[in-house]
Amino acid sequence: MIKTIKDWMFSFLVLLVSVTLLSGCALWNKAWTNTYEEDYTKTHKEFLDYTLGDWKILKSEKGHYTSKNENEMGRNYLSWNIQYSDQNGDVLTLHLENDKDMGENLIKHTENLLKQEFEKEIGEPTFFYLGDPYLTTSWSDSTKAYREHPEKLTENYKDVFKFQDFTPERPFENSPVYLSIGFDYKNSQLTDNEKVAKWDETRTKMLKIAPHINMKVELEVNDSLTKYLYYVDGENVGEVDYEKYLRTKYPQFDETDLAKDK
Repeated sequence: MIKTIKDWMFSFLVLLVSVTLLSGCALWNKAWTNTYEEDYTKTHKEFLDYTLGDWKILKSEKGHYTSKNENEMGRNYLSWNIQYSDQNGDVLTLHLENDKDMGENLIKHTENLLKQEFEKEIGEPTFFYLGDPYLTTSWSDSTKAYREHPEKLTENYKDVFKFQDFTPERPFENSPVYLSIGFDYKNSQLTDNEKVAKWDETRTKMLKIAPHINMKVELEVNDSLTKYLYYVDGENVGEVDYEKYLRTKYPQFDETDLAKDK
């Protein structure tokens, strides 16, 4: 079939529109992507030297995160795998990603270390994660201050996160770092009183591992009863606004006055 001039013009217009749309999408995606360029191995070298001792970069690479949420921006970021040895001679790897605050990276590594230690004694809980009212409250003045002043992270947290000398007790010693942990007893054949006794046994094991632990505990006793327990420095502090309680107890970690454009 021989194409007429009109056919060629129509095909050209279709091609032009397609190219324009694709270019527009590419520009849109680029505009909605944050690129993080800070080299944590340089800006936090003093901290890494102190907490890790001798260390070396095993791998550094560029990464990209594409959000499935239209209201969330994509991210281009850098990551590093850093090798170090602890006091027992075990060779470990600290993973850092620069689209997350340094404090968040340190909390995550500590969480992984603690989880290994606790699960040896108490089994696998429903959930297990670490928090800190100054480091893990997203986009707060406090996290902003630590982001903008890495020297304060070193000054305040260097002994909390001293990984070369890590023990399960260290992250909680005179520190606002806390564990959130959950246990689901709903499907257990134990009576409610026996379930509470089971938690007491678990708590005793945990306090033996980390006597001064800070933790929020969620106990699902049955379908209609969930208990929430709050511990600071190894002691039950009753029903409190937990992060506010920790901020009051450990004000020396508060650097919000340093945050710019508050």
